[in-house]
Formats: sequence, C-alpha cells, structure tokens
Amino acid sequence: MENIKFTNKDIADSFIVYSMPGTTEYLYATMSSIACGTLDEQVRDYDFVFCPFDKEKHQQLFFKFSSLASGRKFECSPSTETQTESTSYNEYSAQFNKIKDSIKGGLLHKAVLSKLKFYKTDTSNLYDQFIALKNDHLNAFTYLLHLPSFGTWLGASPELVLSSTKDSYHTKAVAGTKAADSLMDWTEKEIKEHAFVEEHFTRSFERESLEYSISKSFDLKAGAMVHICSELTVEKSPLSTLSKLMDIIHPSPALSGFPISKAVELIGNVEAHDRSYYCGFLGPISKEGNLSFFANIRCLQAYNNGILLHLGGGLTADSVCEKEWEETELKATTLLSVFKNAVDAIPLP
Repeated sequence: MENIKFTNKDIADSFIVYSMPGTTEYLYATMSSIACGTLDEQVRDYDFVFCPFDKEKHQQLFFKFSSLASGRKFECSPSTETQTESTSYNEYSAQFNKIKDSIKGGLLHKAVLSKLKFYKTDTSNLYDQFIALKNDHLNAFTYLLHLPSFGTWLGASPELVLSSTKDSYHTKAVAGTKAADSLMDWTEKEIKEHAFVEEHFTRSFERESLEYSISKSFDLKAGAMVHICSELTVEKSPLSTLSKLMDIIHPSPALSGFPISKAVELIGNVEAHDRSYYCGFLGPISKEGNLSFFANIRCLQAYNNGILLHLGGGLTADSVCEKEWEETELKATTLLSVFKNAVDAIPLP
C-alpha cells in the first residue's frame, strides 16, 4: 500500500468544495488535519472522507475542517504534470475480450471495465469548470478536491453509496446506461446489470439479518445519461454498524462486478492502469453524525497540462465491445462539457 504523508504546508494549502444534489449552493472547506485510517464508527470524528476503489492498495483519507464557508470564490491551479496516455481502443478491446472469456467460462456474471482518457486543456484555474459542472448537474454530488502534494480531483457523481438519518441508512442500486434523449427501452443486458446489484444487496442484508426495504426501480437522470435505479433502506440497529454496511456496499457490483471478490481480482489482472480513487467514494459527515457518501464516478484528475478522465462500464455475457466503448465516450461528455477547449490526446479510431 502507498504511504501518504501530509506536511503542515500541504494541509494549509488544501481545500474541498462541494455541492449536494438538488442545489446549486456549494461549500468551501479548508483543512485542520488529514488522517489515513480505516472506516469505522470513529469516522464521525471527521468532516469528510475520500476513499479508494481498493483499500488494500490506497489509503482511506479523512479530513477535519478548520473553516466552512458558503459560496466562497477560490483559485485552483494543479501543480503536477502527467505523461499518462489514454487507453487505446485496441487495448480496451483486448481487455474486453479477456473479461468476456471469463464470463463465458462461468467465472463470474459481470465485471466493470474502465479506461483512461487524457485531454490537453487549460487548467490554470478550475473555478469556472466547477461552477459550470454543479450548475449543469443539479441531481449529482459535485466536488473539487485540491491537495497539492496528492493531486486535484473534480467530479459529478449521480450515485449515492450510503447516507444516514437518525433511524436508518439509505443506499441505491444503480446500473445500466443510455442517452437521456433515447427512445429505446432498456435492454435485457442492462436489466440484468441492475438485477445483479439488487441481488447482492438483498442477499447480503438477509445474510446479516438486517431489516431492509427496497423500492421499485425507476429511471435516474444524470446529465446526458439515464440509469436504472432502486432505493434501499436499512434500519439502524446493533447489527447494522457502519463498517459492516460499507463492507457490503463498497465496491458494489455497479463499480466492480458480480460476484464482487472475483470481479475485483479480475479487474486487477486485466486493467493496465491503477484506478486509484476512481470508483471509490467520498462525501461529508455532519456534526450530528449523519453522512452522505457518493461513488467517485464521472470524475477526473487535473494536471497542469490537462485532464485525465476515468471512464467505465459493466460487462455481461450480452456486452458488445463497440457499444461498451461508445457508452464510455458518452460518459465523458459529463465532464468535457465544462472544458470547452479540451483536445483529445489520442483521436478516436
């Protein structure tokens, strides 16, 4: 596992801005401390979490705020440059075929394949891009996290991982993607994807003897896309601890595959890049201990010479490589819409 250390200067120069779903208002937070640790009940001692896809490879970060202001204008200029290249179609196709062979061989039912896409663009001040992103995606959790010695991340997530109120926890089963203006019905492949997520949650809750309820599925609009979604509620009890719930919920089949353990192992063997904090989760914790964690999807890393997008989609036995590639390109539009002069480092084939 990487070992992240933050100096006092790192902490002093770091900040987070974020906007909750359903509002254009945003909060600007500076840091008093940054800790690396394990997600458990003590997380309520902090104000914000930023956790990776694979906690065995990367550290979970916990932030304590020194100040919190509404609507404060900020400046943000990434300090590091990347030489990371985009995932080519040929690379993606080869990885796709390996996953499809594993699915056909009965190793698993679904795996989420991701790719990288680098664009050259001006990132000298990301304030305008964040403002445009949050205004364009009212139903998403939008954020910009700037840790100079660690990196700069920007995203607009439509997917709730976990929230809590006084008496219950809430999560969503989200899967399947199509264009928001599409007149096509959901395909069997997309319906199966969503069913895998629901099945994982319901079976896991029942195995742990947790009281839960689940809604009927509905369409969840996220920018230029629509997903299949259902909501689940788990009653708070001595059995439903935060650490137990997060072990069940993250990474869900929507972010990894099904069964989860086999999907995560396959992803590690197939993908040539490190997901890092893509497909992890992040979000604020209130003074009352209530939390709102969102999947870190529709996100990018900003560098001083451009932006690196993380893009992915679920593969099943019915997946077609060209269509899956097109779906990731559609997902890129969420972020590219606010970078008007972005130039693709590797043109499409």
